Amino acid sequence: MPLETVHIVAKGISRLCCAPSDLAVASSQGNPKSLAQATDAHRQIFQEYLASLQPTYDTASEWWSSLIDSQMEDGGSREDAIDASFDRRLAGPASAPEVVTLVRDIWLRCTALNATLDEADRVPPEVLLLGWLVEGKHDDFVTLITCMPYWPLGLDENGNWC
Repeated sequence: MPLETVHIVAKGISRLCCAPSDLAVASSQGNPKSLAQATDAHRQIFQEYLASLQPTYDTASEWWSSLIDSQMEDGGSREDAIDASFDRRLAGPASAPEVVTLVRDIWLRCTALNATLDEADRVPPEVLLLGWLVEGKHDDFVTLITCMPYWPLGLDENGNWC
């Protein structure tokens, strides 16, 4: 079942794909490339990500639907319940801990792999996490990930993703 959201997916794609370039560390993460142009190791991480995304999506979708249903018990329309649910959880269904954990894990795995490669072979984590989902037309997964208003990572005192 498609996720019930209030965001515009295209804006979410743009926001998340551009956000890391605001930081100096992004320059060491490589250049966007298609899945077909990536290293075997990047493609392997992406395949594992895809395999993990389906059960993660299912869990987040069920959790999100139950929150909306619960909100509807207070009265109002389904749209009002969706809005109220987003008011309480800014990232909507992407607020589910399973989604946050998966995104963080894959981002950090991609970053660790990139550190072992020449710059020409590196793939920015946002490309692996979102760009290749768009490329592969995994629309339900794109909708889920673009619910995030920002990537759930930070930089440590040495400029490393954490």
